[in-house]
Amino acid sequence: MKLLSALILTSLVFAQFARANEEAEHRPVLFPKKEADASKATRPAVVELLEPKALSKVSGSDVTLKWSEATGAESYHLQVATDPNFKWLVVNEAFVKGTSYDVKGLEAGLHYFWRVYGQRSENDRGWMSSFSNLSSFETSK
Repeated sequence: MKLLSALILTSLVFAQFARANEEAEHRPVLFPKKEADASKATRPAVVELLEPKALSKVSGSDVTLKWSEATGAESYHLQVATDPNFKWLVVNEAFVKGTSYDVKGLEAGLHYFWRVYGQRSENDRGWMSSFSNLSSFETSK
């Protein structure tokens, strides 16, 4: 008897679940899925880091970073850090116009790592160009 009532209860639950799913298919969707726009998926080209050359020594506490223009980029995202994993950021500029940036007030005798990527305003965040290879320089004491 207990087995029969458990079986009847289970079949009623499944029937309600099936009915609810059928009704849900005919309801308007509250948050429709966003369709991907292919025009927003074109990434800017990867930039090449030009100056200062990798592993070079820079005199003073100021340096001008230069990189190549990335085809399709409207602006650039620049990061400068004291570690190669970019955990300890010194500069994190998201909308740099042009292909150079002056960094001021660097500490003498430290290694700095830097990287840049091109970005377009109409790109979805997932479709930015990749960061360039990182480069590094050292400030002299």
